[in-house]
Amino acid sequence: AAFLDAIPEVDSFIAKARAGTFDLGEYLAWSERTFVAGGEKVGTGAKENVNAFGKHFLEKISQSAKAGEDKLELLHSLFKEVYL
Repeated sequence: AAFLDAIPEVDSFIAKARAGTFDLGEYLAWSERTFVAGGEKVGTGAKENVNAFGKHFLEKISQSAKAGEDKLELLHSLFKEVYL
């Protein structure tokens, strides 16, 4: 449930990644505030998954955007390709 509760807040980070302005430090600080130990949204596994999403996916999307590519758009086009 903690992971699902965090999803709406991730949208702004996805937008920043697509614009090439994603800041991993800002993202990890948000994650720390969102998944407070002993808090209402306890979930070590969820926190690890959210952090990994930022480190391994959003960071790469942001780097590709800085290089003038939109790998997220490419990924979407692959999913909608009817011949796959």
